[in-house]
Formats: sequence, structure tokens, C-alpha cells
Amino acid sequence: MTAAIHRKNPIVSDLIEQYPDFLELITYFIENLPLMIIEIQELQREGDWDLLKGKIHDLKSVGGNYGYMQITDICNQIEGAIRLNQLKRVSSLISELAMLSIRICDGLDVVIDKAKSL
Repeated sequence: MTAAIHRKNPIVSDLIEQYPDFLELITYFIENLPLMIIEIQELQREGDWDLLKGKIHDLKSVGGNYGYMQITDICNQIEGAIRLNQLKRVSSLISELAMLSIRICDGLDVVIDKAKSL
């Protein structure tokens, strides 16, 4: 049921209307996002906080660069929680990040349609 809810609220890049030429890059990002999330979840389970912090920082930058400020915002929160050693908060935020990534992936068709219509 949760997945059905997310499919009704896809998240689309803020940049696609201004820069339709970014379609290939944004598509690549979206297609690779699930693998990035899995890697982040594995690092969190393993307790590899230094590598996790680096992956979160990278995702924060890339997400913002491709018009997904929601990614940047939640990654900022995760970085702060890691810094403060708030491990339960980190876990909760990573779960939110995973749900956010589902909505971004659900928006891929919308991104493609918008870019092609410009």
C-alpha cells in the first residue's frame, strides 16, 4: 500500500524545465539512485560511519546539482545526525531517504515527458 501512495506523488527535478538537455544526466542519476540507497543502507548496517558520511555527502551534492533539493536537505540532516552520533536518528533519516528515492524514481517518466515536450 505504501508504494501505491508514493506513485501518486512522484518527485520531479526542478531543473528539467530550464535545462531539458540535462535529461540524460538526470535519467542516469535516477536509474542509479536505488543502488546508491542500498549501498548507504549497507554501510549504516555495518556501522562504517566514515564511509557512510562520505557517501551521504556525495549524494547530497549530486542530488542538488540535478534539481532534487529534497535529497540535499535530508542528506544534510543525516550528516548532522552522524556528527552528533545520533544513530537512531540516522537510521530513521536513511529510511526517509529510501522512501524519497522511491518517489524520485517514480517521477522518471514525468521527467522524460517534460524534457521531450520542451
